[in-house]
Amino acid sequence: MKLNCKNKSNNKSITTGKEYEVINETETRYAIINDKGIQANYAKNLFIEAVEVIPQIPIIDGLEAETSIVNEAGIPGFIITIKIDGQEDYIFDGEKILDISESCISCGIKTVEGLDVLMKFMNDFKEYFDNYLDENIKNFKIDEDFDFDSFYKEIAELLITDLIENYQNECLFLLLSTNVANNESYNVNIIESLNTNSEIDLFGINPNTDNDIKLWILKCN
Repeated sequence: MKLNCKNKSNNKSITTGKEYEVINETETRYAIINDKGIQANYAKNLFIEAVEVIPQIPIIDGLEAETSIVNEAGIPGFIITIKIDGQEDYIFDGEKILDISESCISCGIKTVEGLDVLMKFMNDFKEYFDNYLDENIKNFKIDEDFDFDSFYKEIAELLITDLIENYQNECLFLLLSTNVANNESYNVNIIESLNTNSEIDLFGINPNTDNDIKLWILKCN
């Protein structure tokens, strides 16, 4: 048990307001280690039981996401920055995610390889961010009513928007494709964002693999 000295009286080896650990006690006296480092007995009426102050964990009612593209040797990657009120920004980045090249069809059309890598990047972000929140549960909590599904959907939309805006002055169309079945990297938020932003999406069965595949066309201008 811990005590606070409320009144040192005539004692010179204890301090008013200081906390002491009880070593032993009788009906009228406490045995403590005093300011001189010596175990000694003092009247109980000089102390009150220390009250443990439990720090209040802040509740965060919203998260703000920002995304950007980084180019490493001409190969685009992405950075996701999460701003959390009262905390350091959480930053998740991935280099060399997409391989974008000019098509043989037209200089205004580019093909995008690495859609599966982008979806895995989004899956990894969600896993690592969820772990980060769990690891910091004693420092802050996210409001239980916060809509994480919409939050992750918003981030996927930002990533696709970044991709489109990054190529506004370089081409008219970006072509992307992947299999939407039997794909271990599948991310529903990235797929839905492509569906929303595509001029048209074509769906069918790949005769080479029998997998369901889709083709998206993103307009950059």
